[in-house]
Amino acid sequence: MKEEEVRLIDINLYGSIIFIFKIVISILLTYNDKLKLLNKKPLFNKENEKTITNISNFILLVIALVFVYTAYREYKINRTKGKINSTKVSFINLIVNEAQLILVIVITILPFIFPDDDEEQPNILIP
Repeated sequence: MKEEEVRLIDINLYGSIIFIFKIVISILLTYNDKLKLLNKKPLFNKENEKTITNISNFILLVIALVFVYTAYREYKINRTKGKINSTKVSFINLIVNEAQLILVIVITILPFIFPDDDEEQPNILIP
């Protein structure tokens, strides 16, 4: 049981590191938008920016799935151990992670449902 808890912490650490990478991507895309507004040469052309945004959103989707998985496993462990307060807290954490997952799914799918070549895709970051 303890090994699984350590493994879940490791998975959360890896997910957090990848999330930091996602933040760096978001900063670059935001800076790219600023350069365009100032009529300076942007870091990325429109096509590359769309590709980077789509990949970035997919990475965010994977991170959200990982956090839902670890929250669920943590809930199951606490329930098995009979820790009442920890079970309640981990259940609330699971609900929050599931809500974030739903939001990330919508954000990831939306540009494919309503593609608009004339407009830029929003660069969204969900903590």
